[in-house]
Amino acid sequence: IFGQVYLSKGDPTFLDASGFIGIGGNPKGRPQDRFGLTYFRYSLTNGLVDALQNRVTLQDEEGVEAFYTLGLSENLRVTANVQAVDSAVAARSFAVTTGLRLTASF
Repeated sequence: IFGQVYLSKGDPTFLDASGFIGIGGNPKGRPQDRFGLTYFRYSLTNGLVDALQNRVTLQDEEGVEAFYTLGLSENLRVTANVQAVDSAVAARSFAVTTGLRLTASF
């Protein structure tokens, strides 16, 4: 289990609070594999939201990310991941992004 909490007055950063919490590790019986699942949230400062309100409507952003790495051999791994995000830009729809990565080490 891992996590982080960030608090700020929002100067000079555009976030006044953010955080994530997740779980990760190796599945029982598959020590060469890895997995992870995380929830995150970013809270934008009121100053940023107010300054840009005539150009773009902003809100807090939150989402989840999950991945699984399959260890095919000592030098070859395949990782699949998915992210689901409710964007900080209010006009954007809820988005789901997936990916697949092959890693070879020599």
